[in-house]
Amino acid sequence: MPAADRWLGMGKATHGSRWIAQAFGLELRGRFRAPGLADPRIDAAENDLQASAVADGDAAPARVPVVHVRVVGEQAPTDWCGPESRRLLHWRFDDGRAVMSIDHHPDFGHRLFAIGQGEYVVSGDGSSVSCAPRGAEDWVWQRYLVGQVLPLAAVVNGYEVLHASAVAIHDAGVAFVADSGTGKTSLALNMVLRGARFLTDDVAAISVRDDSVMVHPGPRLTNLRREEDARLGKRRALLGEVIGSDAEGLRIAIHESGQSVPLRAVYFLERGADGARPRFAELRDRHFQCLGRFSFTRYLSTPDRLRNQLDAFGAISDGGRLFRVSIPTSMGAAELGAHVERHVADECA
Repeated sequence: MPAADRWLGMGKATHGSRWIAQAFGLELRGRFRAPGLADPRIDAAENDLQASAVADGDAAPARVPVVHVRVVGEQAPTDWCGPESRRLLHWRFDDGRAVMSIDHHPDFGHRLFAIGQGEYVVSGDGSSVSCAPRGAEDWVWQRYLVGQVLPLAAVVNGYEVLHASAVAIHDAGVAFVADSGTGKTSLALNMVLRGARFLTDDVAAISVRDDSVMVHPGPRLTNLRREEDARLGKRRALLGEVIGSDAEGLRIAIHESGQSVPLRAVYFLERGADGARPRFAELRDRHFQCLGRFSFTRYLSTPDRLRNQLDAFGAISDGGRLFRVSIPTSMGAAELGAHVERHVADECA
């Protein structure tokens, strides 16, 4: 058995019941503690029974791609440094230390490494993810699993992913796209507090179904910056449970999330506008250019991925609405949420 296959197949798991969860359009199956990823409301015995039935072949065929997520105890083998392997991304500190790297091998799939968060392999067919956290706290390494590894697995399984947060207002999916730090997460969470359903934070998986673009919920997890947490105050407890924190912010497991819904509108957020109110302008051209700029996992540009992008972006252009939102520098997410809610009601009902 090749070294990489042995590593992928190892089953050293952290303690926990078997679980089955939905995220990024995938059916995830694992056996480790995963707050916000595995649903704590499902009885453990029932979950074990369901997972055992699936393993024994008794369950009905899955309607979505199935991805087995395993925790293993070794680093990936040295085959990733061989001549067939290709480095897709490599970020370093100024002193030369690696921050993050992503490699591809035609037989093994993709290997991802992040300092302080471990090493991961997404199999070539996207059916399995193996995680070697290297001692990182659960919430820390699972933040990388959710933020980088599973979105790659979604792309390998035929979905397109955008750098976006999203909510559902009634039966309409609304995505917020922006550069990091602009406030798309804060806006989405404030809209949840106004009655919207949480769909996803930072990465939105989309697909085309019957000529309609569907946006799929991610894990019930979000990062909340310290400044926004201070603004929310006691209202933050209405969103969910804090499962981890660092100097930058909190990791929260959201109480509730929505189901896959048609994507009706995409809002491109920009800060720095003059005046006291946000300005909304519909984008009537350059849809592919605007959406392509915010495509996630941009290092992956296979023919299949490019075809999926063309299909998804074309369907968004045909059936959705795209708006640029110019936001006053001093406007907070709560006030902006009220304006966006009214705009969605007026333009996308």
